[in-house]
Amino acid sequence: FGSFMAFSVFGVNPSNDDSRRWALDWRASVLRNGWASTPSMTPEQLQQRRWNGESIWLVDVREADEQSVSMIPGALTVAGYEQRLRSEDPPLVVAYCTMGFRSGVFTDQQRVQGRDVVNLSGGIVAWTHVDGDLVDPGTGRATKYVHVYSSYWNLVASGYTAQW
Repeated sequence: FGSFMAFSVFGVNPSNDDSRRWALDWRASVLRNGWASTPSMTPEQLQQRRWNGESIWLVDVREADEQSVSMIPGALTVAGYEQRLRSEDPPLVVAYCTMGFRSGVFTDQQRVQGRDVVNLSGGIVAWTHVDGDLVDPGTGRATKYVHVYSSYWNLVASGYTAQW
């Protein structure tokens, strides 16, 4: 447990997927304490619901430079989401960012307005731990690159490459 605390608290990142996922879950839980009542969905739940063909709008609330590296396929930017709201009633909306903080804030703001929005727990980093697909929005091609904001958040699963 001591080594887990060291890399979680002092920013030393673990070297294997199990430890990365533990650190990711721990860091995300610390972030979630700020909005414990905000509904969330795990990456596993999102993946299953997408496989089942459920209509879900994904909203990537990260900054444009983060989004330019990769996005979850079909995700909208905040601007794209707002534009689409003008002409359509959304089904369930799942917001995400790097780890879940910014998307948690967005989720709360949208729920105050009466929208059915949930936060993706652990964000795009957690999405990598379920081998979630990513696309380069500039080319539309599959990618394994992920913008993780900074080295502290570099907890992506093996097979993915973090950038910041």
